[in-house]
Amino acid sequence: MAHPKYSTKMAERKKGQHLRMEERGAIKVLEKQGLGARAIARATGCAPTTVTNKLRRDTPARKST
Repeated sequence: MAHPKYSTKMAERKKGQHLRMEERGAIKVLEKQGLGARAIARATGCAPTTVTNKLRRDTPARKST
């Protein structure tokens, strides 16, 4: 893994819990590596919708010209 602070080996998550900082970091790192939402979800153990929502929330808004 490129970033020593984050690991993709996570403890199993319970349904309905918020993402931990480690999970958020792992999602960001895996997305930078070019993985899709489903692959990231498999690696982190959360739902693809959760990953998509996290990535969408972290994307800066477009500036209108």
